[in-house]
Amino acid sequence: MDSRRDKERFRYRADRGDILRGSVPVIASGGAKLPGHFAEIFTAGCADAALAASIFHDNISAHRELKEFLAGAANSGQIAVPNSLH
Repeated sequence: MDSRRDKERFRYRADRGDILRGSVPVIASGGAKLPGHFAEIFTAGCADAALAASIFHDNISAHRELKEFLAGAANSGQIAVPNSLH
């Protein structure tokens, strides 16, 4: 994963097929400004995890808001949540 300083969204350069075939977890870091950017990186970007410190430090989103958004996205089937997190 690559990050962008403009916080427009996560940017990913790896080939989706390479990511899906790999055994190393992919962690997105930097670039998120909105909760929707996390849903995008977990689906289109194939990330296993994403760091959210910048949106919390910049007071863009609260922990609870992001957690509730991701729970709603998981409940609607937009993103998959590992069984260990249920």
